[in-house]
Amino acid sequence: MSKMLEYHTRAMDFVAQATVGPHVEPVDEVRKQELFRQALDWGLRAIEELEKLEYHDLTYSVIHRSIAATALDCGEYQLAEQLAAKPIARGAEPTILQDLREISYRAIANQNHPQTQNLHENVLADDPQPFGNQTE
Repeated sequence: MSKMLEYHTRAMDFVAQATVGPHVEPVDEVRKQELFRQALDWGLRAIEELEKLEYHDLTYSVIHRSIAATALDCGEYQLAEQLAAKPIARGAEPTILQDLREISYRAIANQNHPQTQNLHENVLADDPQPFGNQTE
């Protein structure tokens, strides 16, 4: 197994621990953030290894998507934006492109205006709700 795959697998194991399902005892917020931070550290190592290899564009996009999402979970919004932007700029696989754009949008929204997160969540929702009565 390549180092890149090993590191990415470790990262995703930490994410899985942080986001346990209903059949497992929930993780408190402090521990959850520790697990996400460890996942991010391993994920960044995976990306470093990925840069050394010849890789398929889908692999590049998938690895960056998962680590960018983990950076969002850690509150590392600028890093999440940068990680999502790299495969977008390279012409990300269409199957991953929308996810990368959404991560980038969420990162930018949180960097610039964290107090408007609910507004951004509504815009990204599958069924956005009206924002209320607006007078003309």
